Amino acid sequence: MAVVMIGTIRQNSKSVIGVRLYDTENEYFKDVPINSVKAALSKGVEIENLGLQAGEVVGTNGSIDRYPVIIKGKLVGKSPLIVLNEVGDLGYDVVDWKGKKGRYKTEDVVAYSKKNGIANGKLVDRDGKQFISSINGSYRRIEIESIIKEKEKEVAEKSTDENIDKPIEKEVKQATVENKEPVSKEPDKGLKDRLVNNKQGVNDEQTDKSKVRKNLRKRDIISSDGNSISIDRYGLKLPTINITNPYTEGLKLLDTNTGLTVEQKMARAALVIKKLDRFLFALYMNLYRVPVKEDIIQTMGVSLDTLYFNCQFVRDLPMGQLVFVIEHEMYHIIMKHTVRRGTRIAEVWNIATDLFINKLICDNYGIKPNDPVKMLAEDNYGVGIQFAEGGLYHPRTDVKKETVEGIYDELMKQYNDKRQQTSHGNGSTGEGGNSSLRQSMDGTGKGNQHRNEQSENGQAENGQGENGQVENEQDERSKRMSIVADIVYHGDKLGEIADMGKSSMDLIESSKDESMSDELKESKSNGLLQRALTHARQIGGHNESSLERLVEEITAPRIDWRTLLRAYLSQATKKENSFSRPDKRFISRNMIMPGPKPFDPDKIIGVKVCVDTSGSIGDMELGMVISQIIQLLRAYKAEAEMIYWDTAVRVTAPFTNKEELLKIRPRGGGGTDITCVFNYFDSKDCKVKPKIIVVFTDGAFSLTKKSAWEKKYKDIIWVIHGGDTSFKPPWGKKADFQVS
Repeated sequence: MAVVMIGTIRQNSKSVIGVRLYDTENEYFKDVPINSVKAALSKGVEIENLGLQAGEVVGTNGSIDRYPVIIKGKLVGKSPLIVLNEVGDLGYDVVDWKGKKGRYKTEDVVAYSKKNGIANGKLVDRDGKQFISSINGSYRRIEIESIIKEKEKEVAEKSTDENIDKPIEKEVKQATVENKEPVSKEPDKGLKDRLVNNKQGVNDEQTDKSKVRKNLRKRDIISSDGNSISIDRYGLKLPTINITNPYTEGLKLLDTNTGLTVEQKMARAALVIKKLDRFLFALYMNLYRVPVKEDIIQTMGVSLDTLYFNCQFVRDLPMGQLVFVIEHEMYHIIMKHTVRRGTRIAEVWNIATDLFINKLICDNYGIKPNDPVKMLAEDNYGVGIQFAEGGLYHPRTDVKKETVEGIYDELMKQYNDKRQQTSHGNGSTGEGGNSSLRQSMDGTGKGNQHRNEQSENGQAENGQGENGQVENEQDERSKRMSIVADIVYHGDKLGEIADMGKSSMDLIESSKDESMSDELKESKSNGLLQRALTHARQIGGHNESSLERLVEEITAPRIDWRTLLRAYLSQATKKENSFSRPDKRFISRNMIMPGPKPFDPDKIIGVKVCVDTSGSIGDMELGMVISQIIQLLRAYKAEAEMIYWDTAVRVTAPFTNKEELLKIRPRGGGGTDITCVFNYFDSKDCKVKPKIIVVFTDGAFSLTKKSAWEKKYKDIIWVIHGGDTSFKPPWGKKADFQVS
């Protein structure tokens, strides 16, 4: 596998804040902060065209300034290509800033380079022939013979393929270096539009048809006036929105009940919110606010930094309910629900966040569904606030004890159980029936891969053709929502507290944010919240609100648990100079000098890894955590014990390698009582007493008895996964859960 830079992420034309890296083997890209790149390079990670010089990231095959510039997800300036390798003497494999890879003839790449350039190459004219040469060193070279062998192997494996009798060499040369429409006629647009993956020698037309078929299976795209929203049919991902023409005419729509236009209603609601909480108002003012038509957004929705609102919805909504809905959307941003989602099923995650937020707002103002408008002393506009009709709400949601992650886990557990019951009831077994739907909604986010790898002749899983498949998929959401409506939450079915068939997702991802790394999304979200916090304090007039204190905690620098664990392990292996072990280098000189002696024995024992099985750490994330812990333990010659717990210690197992540990399956999943862990340490069952403790938990517990334990087990790291961002450790160090 090779990793290459294909673009620079910039805050402005000069300030580089990250780079876009492309994995040539798996053919995907990721935006990575510049500090992460520095750290990786310093540890010996190889990035083909990047290196370190005097502690700064520099280009090793053309300066960084030669590469595409990406600001806020958009290309600024020209789009030079990046050459990956030569294809014999006939052409090149290239990739553009969007990660689109293609294989093209030399003359086509030369024609493109004359207008847009090659980031890691230069145009050379030798003996009347023009070609692209690497700036430093030479490109990797793929010989035609190796491509032919690869094609022969592919054909042998597909002996029933209709093209098996074609001459191999002729087919390969055509597929790998020829294009039906010569790029040289239109070097800029032609080459960029046809940068598709020809890795195995399929032509552009075949690839495009395959992409269209898979796209039909995965997403519905709604377009209007140049705007679009792409909705995942299986609810796995957030809707992706692209607005090029905001519906500004909609701002003039008139609400005949109030005599106000949509624009005036939004402004009036914002002024009311300013009276209620200065931070919510400051956040609203720092957002991009985009009006859209009802075919794009049914109500309102938010991405990382943008509020999208349906003008018809705002026109028809009573003012008190409009205040409620705007506050609801602001809380999504404050609580970073888009960032926190991770790989969770987007549709179910959105339901969990709405249940939490609506109860939080109702508790703040002392209101509930079906109440009349509540007038507030701070509101001198006489608007008040009212629960928005059709919203999700349960009176027993406890926002002080529950978390969005916990609600999501509860919903998903029931969803999976009910889905399996439905499938068995329909007589579906094995790979038939709705097996792909079951896999896509198991909470892992891996179902789409299975679905996309169905037979390539357009046959659906149930034996129907492609048209039948599309018709079935259009009904998938109603099937899912009927199951969701039957889920019991705090004793009531969700379908009894809201019409799930009419619910829509208000967590959205903009097209420019879709390709951003999690780190850059986190940075963008924190930047917005910090700007709003500064703005709020400039407004004055209020004492600091609880929201402002919450945002301070949310945006505080995150501590990596791996860094803390490494520091503890380093401390445990420190050495001192002692005459009990003289330095051998001086003995030959008849000098007795103190030599290095470890504070403790050479091997560290007593490292305890305690995983809360009532929390929200998935199997995949847990596996990554274990791998990283084992690497650290090996480096410091340490031995550890895994402890799975909830209200009691369920499993304990010493481990030295990942394979050994993964044989022990976690048990538990009830409540959370951390005292069981310390009681275990105090008991005779714990043969090796703790020296370093790492606790992975969602933080949903309280610990009253701690004085004796604090002295005995002082070196402890509390790793908080999701859950309560305001968690304060009873002692020791707190760190956020990170695996990347």
